[in-house]
Amino acid sequence: MNRLDDDQIQTTEQSLEARSRALYDEERVIALQTLLIHAIKGIAMYMNRARQLAVADRLIDRFTTNALYVAMSKTTAVTDDQLATMIFEAAHMRDRAQKLYEWVCGPHVKIPEQLWGPALWQPGPNLDCLISQGRGICTQRMMHPNGFAAAQLEHLCLHELKHSASHLSTLRAAKEDVDEVLDFFYSALNLLACSTDLVILSKLARQVEEMSFTTTNQLPASLQNDGAAARMVSGSDINNRV
Repeated sequence: MNRLDDDQIQTTEQSLEARSRALYDEERVIALQTLLIHAIKGIAMYMNRARQLAVADRLIDRFTTNALYVAMSKTTAVTDDQLATMIFEAAHMRDRAQKLYEWVCGPHVKIPEQLWGPALWQPGPNLDCLISQGRGICTQRMMHPNGFAAAQLEHLCLHELKHSASHLSTLRAAKEDVDEVLDFFYSALNLLACSTDLVILSKLARQVEEMSFTTTNQLPASLQNDGAAARMVSGSDINNRV
């Protein structure tokens, strides 16, 4: 074996090591993004019910829409630490949303619903535990008979919800009423938290897409082309996440 062969082998080994590290890092980020989405669903379960009783919380609204944007961003655009920080904050916001919902039930003489799943989730104490929780959610979802198809439909819904949510600040600045968008936003996330039925998710995907078009059309004309371009979803991105 000559020197050239040795150099080629070393280069190949370094390339494989770098690729392996990149895949490892990407898998960790996807696990954390999955957990963040789970936490967002928990917030939405309470806020959907609170808003039905005519109560809102702008702090929760801003956090939830921003968190969804981060959760649906490319894996190279966020770090483990950024996601972990946002996951812990999501747990606090979920507790805030729960207290708001339980408080508003009083004046309406209504017994608060006993919610489940994402509404009861608690974050692990450190980064490794959070990653493990995210992996567990991914595994549990794939074990469901409709797991892969449901995950694809959910991703499409979340991408369109992210698109709608990203325009809320612009719409507020333009004095547009965003309550209808937020009502739908929380209702859709609540449904994603509660159902893996493909018929229900397919119907929701169409409704979410319609809302996405609506929010784009409400934007100033100069921003509408950018909004439409942002809605494009690549098949590879969907498959990488599910």
